[in-house]
Amino acid sequence: MRALQSKSKPIWRDIVLLTVSAGLLRFFMLGQESFWIDEMATFHRVSMSWGDMFARLLELKYHPPLHYCLANLWCGIAGYSEFSLRFISALSGMFAASFLYLTALKLAGRKAALFAGWMFAVSAYHIQWAQEARFYSLMGLLTCVSMYFFVRLIEKRNLASLLGLSLSSALLLYNHYYGIFVIAAQNLAALTQIIIETRRSGRLKRKDLFGWISGQLFAAALFIPWFAVLLQGLSKYGGGTGVLERPGIIHLLAAPYFFAGESLVLAAVFAGLFMLYLWSVYRAAGSSKSFAPELLKDHIAIWWLIGTVILPYVFSLIAAPVYSGRYILAGSFAFFILAGKALSRLEGKRLLFAGAALFIVMSGVLADYYIGPFNENWKAAAGEISAQASPSETVIIHPAFCRKAFNYYYAGEAEVEGFPLLDQKIEGKGPAVTPENAPLIHRQSEGSDGVWLVYCHSYDPNYLLVEKLKKNFRLEEKIELHKIEIFRFEKSLNVPTD
Repeated sequence: MRALQSKSKPIWRDIVLLTVSAGLLRFFMLGQESFWIDEMATFHRVSMSWGDMFARLLELKYHPPLHYCLANLWCGIAGYSEFSLRFISALSGMFAASFLYLTALKLAGRKAALFAGWMFAVSAYHIQWAQEARFYSLMGLLTCVSMYFFVRLIEKRNLASLLGLSLSSALLLYNHYYGIFVIAAQNLAALTQIIIETRRSGRLKRKDLFGWISGQLFAAALFIPWFAVLLQGLSKYGGGTGVLERPGIIHLLAAPYFFAGESLVLAAVFAGLFMLYLWSVYRAAGSSKSFAPELLKDHIAIWWLIGTVILPYVFSLIAAPVYSGRYILAGSFAFFILAGKALSRLEGKRLLFAGAALFIVMSGVLADYYIGPFNENWKAAAGEISAQASPSETVIIHPAFCRKAFNYYYAGEAEVEGFPLLDQKIEGKGPAVTPENAPLIHRQSEGSDGVWLVYCHSYDPNYLLVEKLKKNFRLEEKIELHKIEIFRFEKSLNVPTD
């Protein structure tokens, strides 16, 4: 591993340029998109009092408090606009560039660190989560900070690195339980390093082993105040969140697709970069017999990738679903480092061509993201209905949990309701619209001169609610917005009632 030369001007210029560039791309158009339902969950919690917020988190059990505490503090000063609520995420993404570069610098050298840093800086996948008022971008930052101190500790055993690793690992867990897989990757890498050094020296360095175990225990001790909540969550959800489905092998193979911001072209490029990395290792090894020892030189980045992508997938198969395209963000940094190392081994025109092609493709994906819209367009939906709906009409949002996002932007006088209501749900079917509960929409529309029916993330694929409303109302207009459908009904005297 390469040691950081703190007095080297090019390195600090790299850090400043990467950090500023990453920040500009993440703060650009930060408040443009509407809040979507997950962000409204954040808004709802951080707009509570501190006592109510912690009571809600303790009730849910699967969300640790760090991101919500930071957002509560910041929004208490800056307000609850889209920009303000997403500020913590954008800032986290900005500084993650610095720690990714520093980590890659130690693992693979300056050229590879530059490639990894720029891939992260212009990544639409990371910018998307950095422009969302959720905890994913902060998880990325804390992952990079924790891995930086881990690499420092492997490079030079000292108390500062050990404390930095313990503190950052504890904060990672306080932000998201997925941090457990980052810590698992570090333990696998540490065990590998101990085996390598023991075989090299012929003896086990018990002092280093004791120091590592002490650091892990200290990190665990820092997390003790929330540990009981984690255990209750494990008991309630079996290790998952209760909302994820069990993944198939296609989800694991789709990791490059997720890292590519769901671009098939860029996913193919990323898959090619990983193959290029394996080829570069083979060439450096010189023979198939030396391939494994050569690969072990990158064992930290490899375990980082395995521990945060493959290990959660296996856990999801044998225990509870935790694998998600947004959670494996923690492993994308390791991929960037390995891809950067593969690119750094190219020379001359090959290096120039590969770098230019990668930058062009990633910039195209990023431009497509900015053109958007990406989130459901609640601003336009609420604005349209606010301007046209009369007080004697009713607005019905399906499913009902989308009502919070609509109400955030709604300024009209018509009554707003959700469907289905809690007492209308069919047992075991949640918010799904069924032939049994669809007629209950008459209860909500009774006495109204008109109805605005809004679908978003609909559980009504057969439009049963639309058909039921047609019995008492005349469908006047259908408005289609991004991820939202609006049906405007007017009272019809010629249509018989049930």
